Formats: sequence, structure tokens, C-alpha cells
Amino acid sequence: MDSEKEEADLSEEFWKAVEQIEGLSLQTGLSRVSGEREDYKELLQLVTKEIEKCAKNAKNFLFIKDFKNFRIEVHGIKGSLANIGAAQLSSKALELENASFKEDEAFCSANLPPFLEALQKFKSDITEAFTKDNAVPTKAGEQDELLLDADGNKYFDLATLLIMGDVDFQGVIKKNPSIRVSDYLYLLLKFDNIAAKGVDSLDRIANREADDNDVKILTDITDLLGNLGCTSVISLIENTILAGKKGHTAFASDCAKKAQGDYERKQARILASKKEGKPDDGGRGSSRENFEALPLKDALEQLEMVETTRKLRVLAVDDSPVMLSTINSVLGGEYKVYSMPKPSMVESFLRQITPDLILLDYEMPEINGFELVPIIRNFEELKETPIIFITSMGTIEHISAATVLGARDFIVKPFQADNLLKKVAKHIVRKKIKTGGF
Repeated sequence: MDSEKEEADLSEEFWKAVEQIEGLSLQTGLSRVSGEREDYKELLQLVTKEIEKCAKNAKNFLFIKDFKNFRIEVHGIKGSLANIGAAQLSSKALELENASFKEDEAFCSANLPPFLEALQKFKSDITEAFTKDNAVPTKAGEQDELLLDADGNKYFDLATLLIMGDVDFQGVIKKNPSIRVSDYLYLLLKFDNIAAKGVDSLDRIANREADDNDVKILTDITDLLGNLGCTSVISLIENTILAGKKGHTAFASDCAKKAQGDYERKQARILASKKEGKPDDGGRGSSRENFEALPLKDALEQLEMVETTRKLRVLAVDDSPVMLSTINSVLGGEYKVYSMPKPSMVESFLRQITPDLILLDYEMPEINGFELVPIIRNFEELKETPIIFITSMGTIEHISAATVLGARDFIVKPFQADNLLKKVAKHIVRKKIKTGGF
């Protein structure tokens, strides 16, 4: 009991010290993480790391007059400071950020040193508070990142096809009641190997340059599509084949032109199920080998159960560890949150995991949020996935640009935890209703 009382006393001393830090509003900071004190404590640790990074990088970028990266650096620390309730320091960072847009070297050179000095004092006060805490500090700045498979292995994910709704699985089972998962995956592999040839064959027929081999390729493809349960595009291709066999070149050309767009869209949606990396059990509780040995009917029942009970996936992309930690603390109880501090890794991540919603920062190094949107939308299974921008740059121009690109909503930093929860829930519900997930 004495040790428990001692720990409680130490913890109380820590929070008293935090409340006395000049320029920090504990109440405001706690509101960002739904009042969770342990989450807020982690944010304070992360901010000290960001201060070290900003102090080093901002000076270097200003020295070489790299105003773009200078702006990214002060923009990041501005958001982190606002997020923990350090409004005064955040406003100083905003002044430097605005000056960097104008490339006002004189203002930045005069105001950066006192700003960094104030940051160091602030960091020292936080560090001093932690000396009064009994907890072992976590390693600040470390974020959970998806480990990409070094071998570049690929596999087909039936859950993706199930969610997208392009396949008539019941028709497949009715046609072949004994079909197993492994049989169906083999059909997908065969289609993957021949699909691009179908595009070329339709193009040659449309241009009246086809030969017998093109007809054979398209015949093989229609057989595969039928066995895969993707029948909606078959009739157009069959009309093309029939006209070609009868020597009606002009009619075959017209049919091929009509079939091209539908076939390419269907091809993209089927092959969206091809993922990179090593598949896990997806919540099924069985190995991949056991799953592939199941009858397709039983496997689909398992997948449908998993899809209705699994946590929905949220991908958060932000170069600020503080912001990622905040998002995870707010959403982590209800959703499976993937934190992505490196925007350049997003494309590789999306080849492995299909999120239900994506949160994007705007101002990031290497690739900004606006540049990421077309990369995301290039994935067929993510054409309708809600994207929400989370950024301090909430001007009419930025909101308009994000909307034009296809973003569904905009949250301005710093945000309240309830606001983030409500907006994420709203857009995920809308997506589920639209795709028939409810």
C-alpha cells in the first residue's frame, strides 16, 4: 500500500508541474485526447522530440534559404504545439510560417532565434516535469508502421472482392458447388496472366487489325470471367468474338469499341484484390493454407462474418508524431488506426491494406496531401473511400482545392476529439450505406 501511495503522490507531483509550465494549457491539451491523461503524457514526450528536430532543421533550411522546407518544419511544430495547448508558442510558429510564404528572410532571421530559445525553455520545463513522474518514459517519436514484405510477395484477397461487390459468388458456387478457395484463386491467377492481352486484342479488333489469336485470347478470357462470376461484361466480348468468326469486321470493330471500357474497368476491379506482402489470417483464426483448402461457400461465410465484426480501418498520414499519436488516442478505441509518418510509403501500404477511411495532412515533406489524393484514387478499390484533410491551412482556397480533388471533408488543426470522432463516423457510415455494408 505504501508503494501505491508513493506512486500516486509522484504522479500528482508530475501533473502539478505540468500545470505550472508557462504558456501551456493542460485543460486545452487534454481536450484534444478526450481527457486521457496517459495519452497526453505521451504527446508531451513526442513534442520534446519534435522541438529537437525543429531546432536543428529550421536553422539549416533558413541558412540555405530553402523556404519550402523551412515552412514545412515550422508548420509541423506549430500544429504540435497547438495540439498540446501551447497556443502562444504556436502563434509564433504561425508568424514564421506566414513569413516563409513571402520568403521574408529578414523577418525569419530576426524571429527564429528567440522562437527556438523559447522552445528550448518549454522543452526543459516538460523534461523537468517528467523527473517528478514515476513512470518509465516510452520512446517518444516511434510510430507503428506497416512492415512491408521485403520479398514483394503477392496474393489475392477474397475479402476485397467481396466488399467491392463485382463478383457473383453465389453464381460461381451454384455452377460448381465443390469449388474450393484454392481453385478460385487459381482462376484469378490465370486471369491476371492473360488480362492485359485481352486489352490488346480488343484494341486490335477495334482497329481492324486482329488475327485468329486475338479471338482465341478473348474466348479464353470470357470463359475465365464466367468461372470467376464476373458475367456483366461477357456479352459484349462474345458479340465481338462471334462477329469476328463470321468475318463481319466492321461489326466486330464496333462491338470491340463498346466492350473496351467495360472490360478495362472490370479488369481493374478484379485485380484490385491482388495485394503485396504476406497475408495474415484476417481475423479468421486459421492459417492461409487451411483457408485455401476450404470450400468457397464456407470461406465466404467466414469472410462475411469477419467483415461485419472487424474494426474499420483508418489510415492517418501526417509527418508529425504528435498528431499521429493524438489521432490514434482519439480513434484507436473504435477503429484500427494505421499511422503513416512517411507520405512516400502510402502507395506501398495501399498495395497491402485497404482502409475504410483516410486522414491526410496537407503540408508534408516529399509529397503533400493534395499530391497524395490522385495516388490514392488510382487504386480501384479506393475510388469511393472517404478522404478527410486534417490541417491548419483551413483557407477557402485550400478547402476548395481539396474538394475538387475528391476530399469528403476538412478538419482544421487543432481539433477537438469529439469533432474528429463525429466526422470519421459520419463518412464511414455514408460509405457503408452506399456500398451496402449495412
